[in-house]
Amino acid sequence: MESARGLIAESSEGPGVATPSYIYSPLSEDGNIRLLRLLPNQDYHAPIQCEIFEYPLRKLNRGPHLYEALSYVWGSEENQQPIWIQSNRRLSVTWNLHVALLHLRNPFFDRILWVDAICINQDPAEREKGHQVQMMADIYANANRVVVWLGEASADSDIAFDALKGAARGKFMKLDEEEDLEDVQKKAPGESLEERRAVFAVLERPWFQRIWVVQEVGVARRILMKCGSSELEGFVFCSGLSAMNLPYDTHPDLQALILPITNLIRDEIFRPPQDSGQQVASSLRTHTLAELVDLYHTRKAAKCVDKIYALLSISSDFSDNPEQSGLLVDYQASQDAVLESFTRLSLSPEMSVRVWDESGFAVIQGPGHILGRITEVKQGHSRDDVQNIVITWGKTALLSKRSGKDLTASRHQLQVTAKLVCEGDLVCLAKGGARPLIIRLFDNHAAIIRI
Repeated sequence: MESARGLIAESSEGPGVATPSYIYSPLSEDGNIRLLRLLPNQDYHAPIQCEIFEYPLRKLNRGPHLYEALSYVWGSEENQQPIWIQSNRRLSVTWNLHVALLHLRNPFFDRILWVDAICINQDPAEREKGHQVQMMADIYANANRVVVWLGEASADSDIAFDALKGAARGKFMKLDEEEDLEDVQKKAPGESLEERRAVFAVLERPWFQRIWVVQEVGVARRILMKCGSSELEGFVFCSGLSAMNLPYDTHPDLQALILPITNLIRDEIFRPPQDSGQQVASSLRTHTLAELVDLYHTRKAAKCVDKIYALLSISSDFSDNPEQSGLLVDYQASQDAVLESFTRLSLSPEMSVRVWDESGFAVIQGPGHILGRITEVKQGHSRDDVQNIVITWGKTALLSKRSGKDLTASRHQLQVTAKLVCEGDLVCLAKGGARPLIIRLFDNHAAIIRI
């Protein structure tokens, strides 16, 4: 059991009542994690009582690990709420996490959870955080279930969950012999304007915008979507979305956020059971870190470096040789150093890198060759998540789309990334680089669109 040495904090009971704050003890071994035992209470409004204990995640190979991992948005650091550890030790958490724990608490039984804000020592002076964050893919992959907390219920969230459940049921149910398809579709949920608006309101919640959710659901074996008291299994949630065939043309920015995540959630049923110590099984593992950043870098993170750290442990670069990649999760390293290491790993070790102030923009300089020009772009079907492009090869491709008989063109299919490829973009290769880049020319510079 975690020991707790006391700092003095003001009790929630009122001024002048001193209570000890919870202080973390170091983990005894590198492969261990902390788990949270959420104690039961039949009174929803009762203070949250918990216990924290150490768990040897990487040592145990006896089947599934019977804890749930929480995927959620931390939310504002203001108006933090207390929870109580080991009976009388106070720990402050964000309002959103506090509400999530209230909804997750069972009236009669303990619930074992992994929650990053509680189970990881967040003290920036400690090196534990980097090592534990680096283990997060293993933590979520080994969880018996990942619970996605979308937030408190709203006026339309229950309508949305009911519509998704009904649409999923209609998609898989057998037609009665006396009913034809047209009659069934007329009765199918998810067709009314109210239901569609309710579903869009759920999809616009902050959870779908976070970059950390990529690994949290991308390696999970079972997923539960939860909004207030409404719950749906992940596969049912995604099947309902597919069956409703929402008109994303009215929400173009939302489509780019939702489709990649729902594809990852839907794939949960195809991931094999995992024993501790085995490599994380995920389709994401086939992507390099650069490719994952291409796909997801427009998602939100509290810190710029998290847009790299959130994807590092699920990339093929990391799984092949973490040390050799030159990138490890280290929150004591400067943002400039992290971005420089990523750029050299992803582009070429021969490129010079200078980070522009604290903006997160990297100015990259070095020699390279123009290989061709993108002369045609066609977007795939809305559910395909692909772009069909034509590349015209040769230097003369820079002057005209199709001028000159010596030009050679080839067709390619690209997975849609955070930035779409456009007609006129150039294909080039940096000196010392292993993969070509797609860049876009501006007045005085070129921007990298994808690696």
